[in-house]
Amino acid sequence: MDDIRFLVRYRRSLAEEITGIKNRVHAVLARYGITIEATDVFGKRSLNVIRESANRMRTADGFILADLMHRCHEITSRAEIVENQLASMGKDIPEVKKLMTMPGIGFYSALAIYSEIGDIGRFPDARHLSAYCGLVPRVDQSGDATYYGHITKSGPSILRFFLVNSVHTTVKISGTFKGTYRKLKKRIGRNKAMVAMARRLSVTIYNMLAKNQDFVDLKTHMGLCEDKADRMQLLARKAQSMGSESVRRLIDEGVITLQSNKLLS
Repeated sequence: MDDIRFLVRYRRSLAEEITGIKNRVHAVLARYGITIEATDVFGKRSLNVIRESANRMRTADGFILADLMHRCHEITSRAEIVENQLASMGKDIPEVKKLMTMPGIGFYSALAIYSEIGDIGRFPDARHLSAYCGLVPRVDQSGDATYYGHITKSGPSILRFFLVNSVHTTVKISGTFKGTYRKLKKRIGRNKAMVAMARRLSVTIYNMLAKNQDFVDLKTHMGLCEDKADRMQLLARKAQSMGSESVRRLIDEGVITLQSNKLLS
């Protein structure tokens, strides 16, 4: 489980690097009044805009932009390799398969949540898991009055990230979650409602793992679960077996690459 947790956190760090690079690309483009409206700055439409604007840029900015694009491509390729390895490591774990029956939780999120939670038996009940996730409100008592504040945000921040990130999709796909979310959204607003749904997701996950049950929602297309399982198996087949000899070989290749880099000489 430790190996999975370390790889998930490394994969997450690569995603943060990619986000940082994309923000720098936006900053370069902004100097020339170029705004990318698309979600992905390196999407097909966005690249066409960048290509058409190349002649307007100074040489230095053009060089920086090209370098950033190459770096993003390289890191994305590395992230895909890590995902393949994660799929290979998690494809036969029952808890991961169970979590993937939940709408909005793919194999990567399932591995992340599983590796951060660990043995579900160490939590006496669902509330203790929600508290560990940092999704319960702070409670202050003064005399006979009780005040509820913002969530505690205790526990692993990466676990909270994957729960909140997953529930954004869950409330769109799951009929059960969608109805509850809409009612909460009207009453307390979008952001608070989303946090409340993430807390509910943690409760659902506890019940699934503690009772050894798949998530069943008659209002959800169950074929989605099969699609996620098929994708994990496909990625797992792409991964190489990572024994100690394979790891040494990868490290040796990295050392040789660095030694041959003229920028380091």
